[in-house]
Amino acid sequence: MRVIHRRVAVPAVMATAALVLAACGDDEESVAAGGETQAPAEDWEPAYVDGVLQPLPDGYPEEKITIVVPDDATSSEGVLSLHVQQIAEKYAPVPVDLEIRADFESFPTWEALAAINESEEGRNGYIINPFGTVGSLADTMAADVEGATGVNVDDLRVIAGLEKTRWFMAQCAEVDWDPTVEDLVDYIKENPGEVRYMGQGAGGGVDLGFFSTMKALGVTADELNAIPIGGVSEQATATAACEGDVTNTGIEPQLPHVQAGRLALLMVNGEGRVEEYPDVPTAEEVGVENPIQSGRQMVTSTEVSPERVAWLAELLRAVSEDEEYIALREAIPGVEVIYEDTETAEANNEVILEVTDGVLRDLGLRVES
Repeated sequence: MRVIHRRVAVPAVMATAALVLAACGDDEESVAAGGETQAPAEDWEPAYVDGVLQPLPDGYPEEKITIVVPDDATSSEGVLSLHVQQIAEKYAPVPVDLEIRADFESFPTWEALAAINESEEGRNGYIINPFGTVGSLADTMAADVEGATGVNVDDLRVIAGLEKTRWFMAQCAEVDWDPTVEDLVDYIKENPGEVRYMGQGAGGGVDLGFFSTMKALGVTADELNAIPIGGVSEQATATAACEGDVTNTGIEPQLPHVQAGRLALLMVNGEGRVEEYPDVPTAEEVGVENPIQSGRQMVTSTEVSPERVAWLAELLRAVSEDEEYIALREAIPGVEVIYEDTETAEANNEVILEVTDGVLRDLGLRVES
């Protein structure tokens, strides 16, 4: 029997970026980003027996943990969650299930969070869901999310950050211009309002990335025909079928269409070209300074105790360092596997909120609460 101990401090706070910096020399209580003040908890020492993370002293977890995906199974969050679920089963002392909930419509991530908050299992730490940072946080500033779902960022508890993500701009292979960003921009300027962008709608992170890119290249939103088509799978499928001309999503929903020659990749955000697509330039290479980059986290309710959040974070740390998991994720072009603990991920979300607020205001999409 092999027992491995790894000492981890239970997160007594889920701090904002400013509070994280202030806490460097301060042992006083802090206030979570949206959470309530909590007294510091005792250090918890995780134990692994035969590779399995042992329960907390209170017995948690005593039943299955469910990852709820507020999208279809082929979405970026769906594929991530499947990989997390497969590998988490190695380390968890209870089953880890995957539940696909494509029935959420208006604000899927926030509707899923509301469902977690409303259920006893969710409040006790047995339900978690994937969270795309830029898009989900932008929702709260581009629309009345709280009015529609009853929750907002104050109800969100990040467990851990798992990866940085990259968006690919892609166009239908049969359009009338060459497959480059430069030719796309020229065509838009010569034919304002004609190019059809297949998007998600107000607050969509991929839409935010696309329109901020276009703005940096001198194209205004008024010069495009933006059509809200649904989630990323619908975006990719509609563009590949030439029901639209151009779109912007992660690579997962685009991949079968790229391989079939129905979509042409124009650009990718993030640092450096993607190995699998060496001819696809980065946003900076086509003239966009400091392009927005998103990430994916696993989140739960603020009602979940700090000890249970810490246990879930340790489980996700083990998953993120697993060689099989890394191979699964890195087989997807452009994915960068990381691990950010709860406080770091919460602090990064505060920075994203600030940056996104500025972009939305520049685009005229900011809705004042």
